[in-house]
Amino acid sequence: MNLYEAIYVRQSVRKFQMKPIDELTMKHIRRYIQAVSPLYDEIRWHIELLDGKAQKKTLKGPWKVEAPYYMVFYTEESRKAVRNAGFILEQLVLYLVTKGIGSCFQGGVHTTCQPDEAKGLKPVMVVAFGMGRECIERDVKEVRRMRLQDMMVAKEEIGEDMKTLLRTARLAPSAFNAQPWRFVVYHNRIHVFERKQWKWMPAIGKTKDFDIGVVLSHFVLAAEELWLQCEVQRMESISEKNMRNYEYAATIVIE
Repeated sequence: MNLYEAIYVRQSVRKFQMKPIDELTMKHIRRYIQAVSPLYDEIRWHIELLDGKAQKKTLKGPWKVEAPYYMVFYTEESRKAVRNAGFILEQLVLYLVTKGIGSCFQGGVHTTCQPDEAKGLKPVMVVAFGMGRECIERDVKEVRRMRLQDMMVAKEEIGEDMKTLLRTARLAPSAFNAQPWRFVVYHNRIHVFERKQWKWMPAIGKTKDFDIGVVLSHFVLAAEELWLQCEVQRMESISEKNMRNYEYAATIVIE
């Protein structure tokens, strides 16, 4: 299984076996963290791996689950940095699936641990992970998402490759399953828009930039699987437009 295939089967795991992962697999995880592709090269970030038992008191939050390991993602304080965090961490949780390891994003969890490598950076997301006490995979038919036609507008006729990218993006996880994105689609590009406000649930407003990074990672992984040249761009001509309820986030350009 590769990362693209993991998109279709991964599900969040909230119950873990409190046993260690073998050292060789942990070595592979650390190595993958060093090699993972960011969305923005210029953004500073650092991932700290914590032993769940040894660092139990350093992690707090209303939705914290007990797990043998945690990833803490530190980065700069900007919306761009948070999107970068979502882009990177989604690749990592998909990589864990390929190793038979379950995971769960812990958006409301914070840490009192600040490693030297993360000085000047802020913890923006925690991922709990380990061997699951419940199944880490599911049938794609069980995924609860809005219909693709309700989250996109096609301005031109689109081919099968573009449809595959969109189906993959539809499967992206988001906080409270809010799916805070909409797509305007042309034959060779997808404009991604982000919901402006969530008055009925303010917590979603704090995570929607992270969620946008997650959905962008799905677009890029699907393009790689299809051997398509893909670039994430920002088009200022679109960003200047004032749109009701949504704001422009990025454009996926396919060549």
